Amino acid sequence: MNKDIILAMGPPGSRWSGVLRCLQMYHSCINTSDDSPERTYDRITTDKLKKENRYGWHRGSYFGPDHEFGINFDDIKANYTKETFLEEIKKPFANWEGVKVIKSHWFAYNIDILKEWFPDSKMIAVTYGDIYDMFAWWHLVGGWEIPYPHYGWYDNNKRMFHKIEEEAKLLHTHFDMKEGRTMPEINSLLDIDPTVRTLNQMLELDEKFAENPNHDLSLARHLESFDRVLSRVYVGVL
Repeated sequence: MNKDIILAMGPPGSRWSGVLRCLQMYHSCINTSDDSPERTYDRITTDKLKKENRYGWHRGSYFGPDHEFGINFDDIKANYTKETFLEEIKKPFANWEGVKVIKSHWFAYNIDILKEWFPDSKMIAVTYGDIYDMFAWWHLVGGWEIPYPHYGWYDNNKRMFHKIEEEAKLLHTHFDMKEGRTMPEINSLLDIDPTVRTLNQMLELDEKFAENPNHDLSLARHLESFDRVLSRVYVGVL
């Protein structure tokens, strides 16, 4: 019944990647077999005090034009059947166990057909601040120099700005977008196994929080950090 699929969407600059990575790190039931070094990106800078700063948190497969998979996801109904769509989203995963988070900016343009095909699947949407905030954050993370995922379809800054605006409007129309949600709240909305990964499992999956200057790698700090990431954005679940 495809209850093991979460269809995730957010405009460029929405900080959705961080939210989705927190979901993956938190929930032991989520499949991360699409992770690979080639599907990883963080922007690392050093300030005047030689402090290292990291922006972005891109992990695992993204689907859409100019990508490995889902190259025609800008118009799913015209280019796929439900069966061929399922075949496409399976491709980057080493196995099909557990809950799969399928990420595409272009799902925002295809919400109605996805709801029709997958009535038992959950959808999650993320936005950040207003249009200007998302446009600015995307550029801070690297903008056109981001190697992964790919943004060729957006073409130029003017089109990027207008597409961020269009995608955000679509998401706020279809979803009950709320700011300041917590991980337990999102877990309840997604209705997935609430079992939390162990600290060792989290560290093995991703060392993002190992950059903490206080070297606090406790489970409590990870859980606190997940909620802090969520507090910055608007999240909705269908």
